[in-house]
Amino acid sequence: MRRVGEGEPPIPVFEDVVKRYGSVLALDGVTFHVNRGEVVCLIGPSGSGKSTLLRCANGLEAVDDGRVVFEGIDLVDPRTNLVQVRQRIGMVRRFSTPTSRGTASCADASTSRSCPPATGS
Repeated sequence: MRRVGEGEPPIPVFEDVVKRYGSVLALDGVTFHVNRGEVVCLIGPSGSGKSTLLRCANGLEAVDDGRVVFEGIDLVDPRTNLVQVRQRIGMVRRFSTPTSRGTASCADASTSRSCPPATGS
């Protein structure tokens, strides 16, 4: 099966990204890319590095090793104007919300404007 945007340069590229907070290894050699037109959800338990990866994706956190490239611009390069790059990055951070039916699924979160309100005692 062919990926959306295959054949075009990927928009974000993560190459062997490492991020540490003191002795805590938050990202350990993360490598992947997203093609133009693809939609990606980062799903994982609390503390698995999702928010850290997003913060590295727009230069809010400096990586300790590896590369983060957005539209061909190396965000790790100290000469990069991150303010200009951030004007091109659109990012949505969505958390699951407890509901009376459990936790909203990724599908629920991506298709509704808000999760149903919790009800009960």
